Amino acid sequence: MKKLTVLFGLLFFIYLLNPPAADATENADCVKYYKRAQWMDSPIEQVVWWNGAILKEGQIGRLTVLKNTPLYKVTGSTKTFVRTLKKGDFYRIYAFKPGLLSVGGGLYVERNEAVIYETPSKAKLEECYCKYKLNIYDELEKKKAPIIKEAKLKKTDLAKILYVHDTLVTMIEYDEEGYAEIIRTNIPWGPYPVYHTTLGALVFGKAYCDGYTNALNDILRELGITVFQVTSRPMAHSWSMVKLNGQYYHIDLTWADIGDEASYYNLLKSDEAIKAAGHYGWDGPFAEDGKQIKATSTIFNSLGQNITYDDNQMYVFTPTNSEERNNYLINTISFASLETKQLAVLNNTELKDIIYHKGAIYTIERKEGSDRILKYTTTMKLLEDITPPGGLNIHRLFHLNGELYHTYVSSEGKEGVRKL
Repeated sequence: MKKLTVLFGLLFFIYLLNPPAADATENADCVKYYKRAQWMDSPIEQVVWWNGAILKEGQIGRLTVLKNTPLYKVTGSTKTFVRTLKKGDFYRIYAFKPGLLSVGGGLYVERNEAVIYETPSKAKLEECYCKYKLNIYDELEKKKAPIIKEAKLKKTDLAKILYVHDTLVTMIEYDEEGYAEIIRTNIPWGPYPVYHTTLGALVFGKAYCDGYTNALNDILRELGITVFQVTSRPMAHSWSMVKLNGQYYHIDLTWADIGDEASYYNLLKSDEAIKAAGHYGWDGPFAEDGKQIKATSTIFNSLGQNITYDDNQMYVFTPTNSEERNNYLINTISFASLETKQLAVLNNTELKDIIYHKGAIYTIERKEGSDRILKYTTTMKLLEDITPPGGLNIHRLFHLNGELYHTYVSSEGKEGVRKL
């Protein structure tokens, strides 16, 4: 997905707070060794070949004997002769000491002109890590576990759906290059079929539409929520349909990914609303009686980009004059009952962003040509103007490590991030 230029400062800020691991193998591009795995249970060859021989787990090099040379048992500082290694013999090396190479079992060879010692390339070491050390199915469970654990703390299915939806959007990136390759070659699975699966989406962090859909559906099912995959052949696209309080709703997680945050234009929509958003041509899902399941509830059809939520309800800011977009009707939707109530009206302002944080609602509003950060109660009574000085062009609000931050561009054109 395309990233907004103004967020580069934010990404660098997050990088500083969460630096990458020092071990290069931990950042290995392992997906290339699994790209043929179309489905999660597809077998892959867990062997690394190095110039005609198997490079084994833990092996750091290999030794070729050029001249007959002694093999020693080393205990502490004592070397005891064991036997003579013959010219042309080949041995795997697993460790070393000063001037000595270990062939395993406490046995060592002197490192001198009688032997050649070779080490595998960085690419081979990476392949060893990916095939021997990285258990992708264990990694998948590690990725899913904290999401499921946190979601289970939510009291309602709607709160769980919102949490999983917003969390996955930050974890997955659409594989734009792979999609371009699919279009160019007309090969439907593309260069990395694993990106069509939950495995690709969560372990490798990239997906096509069905990878997004599978990741969302798999986690929601583990939370006990009924969910189906919806497929449109004319669109070559898939998304989800969830059951919530006895009604069905469409969710398109792929189209929700607009970079580093979630869009809500395709969240919990009726059939008519999802069509209006650009979806068409789907067939199914079907109920047990063979009839196609319909999504008829319109409760969430007004959801767009301007929503936020706390533990009990959703706050929906809907423009009442769509052309000017400077007057907003604010409704709440209860997580428990899905009841909608009018909360307040916001007039004569351009709403750029909203977020709930620690018992209050924060907004970025453009008034009289300048951006303001305003703090409201949850009944939309203004508490204070917390706009920082400097005439900043303020773009968005976000959470990081439990604190509230905003991105901005200064009058000199410098991008930045500031804690509120």
